[in-house]
Amino acid sequence: MGSPQMNFLDATVKVEGDIANLVIAGHSIPLPPAKSKKLIDGGYNGKTVVMGIRPEDVYDSEMFIETAKCVFSSTIKVYELLGAEVFLYFDLDEFPMTARVDPRSNARPGDTVKFALDVEKIHVFDKETEQTIECSLKRTFYCIANGACELYRFRMYPSGYHSGSTPQRSGRLPRRRNPT
Repeated sequence: MGSPQMNFLDATVKVEGDIANLVIAGHSIPLPPAKSKKLIDGGYNGKTVVMGIRPEDVYDSEMFIETAKCVFSSTIKVYELLGAEVFLYFDLDEFPMTARVDPRSNARPGDTVKFALDVEKIHVFDKETEQTIECSLKRTFYCIANGACELYRFRMYPSGYHSGSTPQRSGRLPRRRNPT
């Protein structure tokens, strides 16, 4: 789990033509075509889902706000400077949110700030099953553990289940010897 954790908000799906929108606190967020199709095909129109977005995908920079499809304003509750980054804590309606922004941000507690979401980075989850609602993805992961490089292949399905192969040894990494 990352730090800070992903922002989770309840949203209602509203379909308009071939675009699915997530309605949160009076804001309508249009989703990209692939995610829209998955929600439409899954029969989620009018249903409540959970939207997730990572703090690094919530922006307060004017450049991003000018071109974003989803912009909202909120009052900063907490400003946390961590050297190379700043965490801004605020609420969107009743949902607490965190944004990871540039340390040169002028936002301070009590300020009303405009934020933009990167809609390409939104994750949508089924509220009842808590499973992600996404297209099938084929991923390959290489794990390095105990000096062995192993290949794992599996396919993720919208239900959240995966079919996996057993780890196949694809080679050993050289072991270091103690210089004693």
